[in-house]
Amino acid sequence: MIVTCNKSIFLDSSIVSNYNASESLYFKMTDYQNSELYYLKGIAVDSSYWYTHENLSNLYRCTGRYIEAEQSRRQVIRLHPEGAGAYYFLASICSMLQRVDEADFNLEAERQREHLPYELIDGQSQLGFLKSHTGLWNTILEKYFPNKIKNY
Repeated sequence: MIVTCNKSIFLDSSIVSNYNASESLYFKMTDYQNSELYYLKGIAVDSSYWYTHENLSNLYRCTGRYIEAEQSRRQVIRLHPEGAGAYYFLASICSMLQRVDEADFNLEAERQREHLPYELIDGQSQLGFLKSHTGLWNTILEKYFPNKIKNY
Protein backbone atom coordinates (compact mmCIF):
# COMPACT_ATOMS: atom_id res chain seq x y z
CA MET A 1 0.00 0.00 0.00
CA ILE A 2 2.84 2.40 0.84
CA VAL A 3 4.38 1.69 -2.57
CA THR A 4 1.10 2.64 -4.26
CA CYS A 5 0.84 5.86 -2.25
CA ASN A 6 4.43 6.81 -2.95
CA LYS A 7 3.90 6.05 -6.65
CA SER A 8 0.95 8.48 -6.62
CA ILE A 9 3.24 11.15 -5.19
CA PHE A 10 5.84 10.39 -7.84
CA LEU A 11 3.22 10.70 -10.59
CA ASP A 12 1.79 13.97 -9.26
CA SER A 13 3.52 15.61 -6.33
CA SER A 14 1.25 18.66 -6.49
CA ILE A 15 -1.80 16.89 -5.04
CA VAL A 16 -1.87 17.11 -1.26
CA SER A 17 -4.19 14.10 -0.89
CA ASN A 18 -1.42 11.90 -2.32
CA TYR A 19 0.70 12.83 0.72
CA ASN A 20 -2.22 12.37 3.10
CA ALA A 21 -2.59 8.74 2.07
CA SER A 22 1.07 7.98 2.81
CA GLU A 23 1.17 9.92 6.06
CA SER A 24 -1.94 8.15 7.36
CA LEU A 25 -0.53 4.72 6.54
CA TYR A 26 2.76 5.48 8.25
CA PHE A 27 0.87 6.79 11.29
CA LYS A 28 -1.20 3.59 11.51
CA MET A 29 2.03 1.59 11.34
CA THR A 30 3.39 3.80 14.19
CA ASP A 31 6.19 4.96 11.91
CA TYR A 32 5.85 8.49 13.26
CA GLN A 33 9.03 9.80 11.69
CA ASN A 34 7.89 9.00 8.14
CA SER A 35 4.36 10.06 8.98
CA GLU A 36 5.60 13.49 10.09
CA LEU A 37 7.77 13.74 6.98
CA TYR A 38 4.78 13.21 4.69
CA TYR A 39 2.55 15.55 6.72
CA LEU A 40 5.17 18.28 6.32
CA LYS A 41 5.55 17.54 2.60
CA GLY A 42 1.78 17.78 2.20
CA ILE A 43 1.76 21.13 4.01
CA ALA A 44 4.55 22.35 1.74
CA VAL A 45 2.37 21.51 -1.26
CA ASP A 46 -0.75 23.19 0.15
CA SER A 47 -0.50 24.89 3.52
CA SER A 48 -4.18 25.88 3.40
CA TYR A 49 -5.40 22.28 3.62
CA TRP A 50 -6.51 22.20 7.28
CA TYR A 51 -6.90 18.43 7.45
CA THR A 52 -3.15 17.87 7.13
CA HIS A 53 -2.50 20.32 9.99
CA GLU A 54 -5.09 18.47 12.07
CA ASN A 55 -3.40 15.13 11.46
CA LEU A 56 0.00 16.61 12.22
CA SER A 57 -1.36 18.02 15.49
CA ASN A 58 -2.68 14.56 16.41
CA LEU A 59 0.70 13.01 15.61
CA TYR A 60 2.50 15.53 17.83
CA ARG A 61 -0.03 15.00 20.63
CA CYS A 62 0.32 11.20 20.42
CA THR A 63 4.11 11.48 20.60
CA GLY A 64 4.14 13.92 23.53
CA ARG A 65 5.23 16.93 21.49
CA TYR A 66 2.56 19.19 22.96
CA ILE A 67 3.99 22.59 22.00
CA GLU A 68 4.13 21.53 18.35
CA ALA A 69 0.68 19.96 18.69
CA GLU A 70 -0.65 23.27 19.98
CA GLN A 71 0.89 25.20 17.10
CA SER A 72 -0.60 22.83 14.53
CA ARG A 73 -3.99 22.88 16.27
CA ARG A 74 -4.03 26.70 16.24
CA GLN A 75 -3.36 26.53 12.49
CA VAL A 76 -6.36 24.20 12.12
CA ILE A 77 -8.53 26.76 13.92
CA ARG A 78 -7.25 29.55 11.66
CA LEU A 79 -7.98 27.53 8.53
CA HIS A 80 -11.20 25.75 9.60
CA PRO A 81 -12.69 27.56 12.60
CA GLU A 82 -16.12 25.96 12.20
CA GLY A 83 -14.76 22.42 12.56
CA ALA A 84 -16.32 20.38 15.36
CA GLY A 85 -13.87 19.71 18.16
CA ALA A 86 -11.25 22.25 17.09
CA TYR A 87 -11.27 24.14 20.39
CA TYR A 88 -11.85 20.98 22.42
CA PHE A 89 -8.65 19.42 21.13
CA LEU A 90 -6.78 22.65 21.78
CA ALA A 91 -8.18 22.52 25.34
CA SER A 92 -6.90 18.97 25.72
CA ILE A 93 -3.42 20.04 24.61
CA CYS A 94 -3.49 22.99 27.03
CA SER A 95 -4.51 20.54 29.76
CA MET A 96 -1.53 18.32 28.94
CA LEU A 97 0.67 21.42 29.19
CA GLN A 98 -0.98 22.16 32.58
CA ARG A 99 -2.29 25.51 31.35
CA VAL A 100 -5.62 25.34 33.12
CA ASP A 101 -6.95 28.79 32.24
CA GLU A 102 -6.30 28.28 28.53
CA ALA A 103 -7.88 24.82 28.66
CA ASP A 104 -10.96 26.28 30.32
CA PHE A 105 -11.09 29.16 27.80
CA ASN A 106 -11.01 26.72 24.87
CA LEU A 107 -13.65 24.46 26.42
CA GLU A 108 -15.86 27.53 26.71
CA ALA A 109 -15.18 28.41 23.06
CA GLU A 110 -16.20 24.88 22.06
CA ARG A 111 -19.32 25.03 24.24
CA GLN A 112 -20.36 28.35 22.68
CA ARG A 113 -20.16 26.71 19.29
CA GLU A 114 -22.39 23.93 20.65
CA HIS A 115 -19.83 21.23 19.91
CA LEU A 116 -19.16 20.07 23.47
CA PRO A 117 -21.26 17.01 24.31
CA TYR A 118 -21.07 15.76 27.89
CA GLU A 119 -20.06 12.27 26.73
CA LEU A 120 -16.95 13.69 25.08
CA ILE A 121 -15.74 15.66 28.06
CA ASP A 122 -16.72 13.08 30.70
CA GLY A 123 -15.10 10.08 29.03
CA GLN A 124 -12.06 11.83 27.62
CA SER A 125 -8.68 10.94 29.10
CA GLN A 126 -7.06 13.79 27.15
CA LEU A 127 -8.25 16.13 29.88
CA GLY A 128 -6.41 14.08 32.49
CA PHE A 129 -4.60 16.99 34.12
CA LEU A 130 -7.88 18.82 34.67
CA LYS A 131 -9.53 15.63 35.95
CA SER A 132 -6.67 15.02 38.40
CA HIS A 133 -7.60 18.26 40.16
CA THR A 134 -10.99 17.18 41.51
CA GLY A 135 -12.19 20.59 42.70
CA LEU A 136 -11.27 22.22 39.40
CA TRP A 137 -12.84 19.38 37.41
CA ASN A 138 -16.09 19.58 39.36
CA THR A 139 -16.14 23.35 38.81
CA ILE A 140 -15.76 22.82 35.06
CA LEU A 141 -18.51 20.19 35.00
CA GLU A 142 -20.83 22.42 37.05
CA LYS A 143 -20.14 25.29 34.67
CA TYR A 144 -20.79 23.38 31.44
CA PHE A 145 -23.13 20.59 32.53
CA PRO A 146 -24.94 21.65 35.73
CA ASN A 147 -27.54 18.87 35.39
CA LYS A 148 -24.97 16.07 35.03
CA ILE A 149 -22.39 16.81 37.75
CA LYS A 150 -20.58 13.77 39.12
CA ASN A 151 -18.17 13.64 41.99
CA TYR A 152 -14.75 12.41 40.94
